[in-house]
Amino acid sequence: REALKRPRIPLPHEMEKLQDMTKGDGLICNRIYNLIGDTSVGKSTFINIISHHLFFSDNIKAGIVSLEASDGEYGADLLSYHLSQNLYWLEEDEALDYLDDPDVAIKAQEMLVDEYGESRFHVLDDRSGTWEGLKKRIEQLHRQYGCNVIIVDVLTDLLRTMGNEEQSAALNWMSNFVKNGVTIINVLHTRKPSTTRGTIPQKP
Repeated sequence: REALKRPRIPLPHEMEKLQDMTKGDGLICNRIYNLIGDTSVGKSTFINIISHHLFFSDNIKAGIVSLEASDGEYGADLLSYHLSQNLYWLEEDEALDYLDDPDVAIKAQEMLVDEYGESRFHVLDDRSGTWEGLKKRIEQLHRQYGCNVIIVDVLTDLLRTMGNEEQSAALNWMSNFVKNGVTIINVLHTRKPSTTRGTIPQKP
């Protein structure tokens, strides 16, 4: 009965078809979801859309573990989506002047903090440590900052430095960690697909 009553996380309107495929309810909380795709197919776009949607969802606090981009780069990507203006397409001075515009600053602030002045999300970009260190920081995101959705982007960057036993232990830890009321969304690359004799790429 408790499992059937478990709350769900609605998906953004851009993923309406996927929402329908989940009975119209979205992602079941306290589970692990893996967003997997070949290199350069748009995983970052998808996860940015999902992240932005979570920032404005009730009873959700997102913690983003960025193993690829710095917190500033991640913030610029998310602000580009929120403002409907790709900040990287602007010249440096033009981008800074744009962000200094009072109306833009107000709109940007809407994404960063809620009506109570609390941060809508937290970004962890510590890429220099081990899995054991990162695990403690993820626990901190949940216990100290109240994050109940953890996005690991890109988990593959961490796994490729670990042996098979370490990888199994890490994924086993995640399976236990979600029992604390946390939902985990992992972003992963596939292996580079092999090619045929005619150099035609194969499906991942």
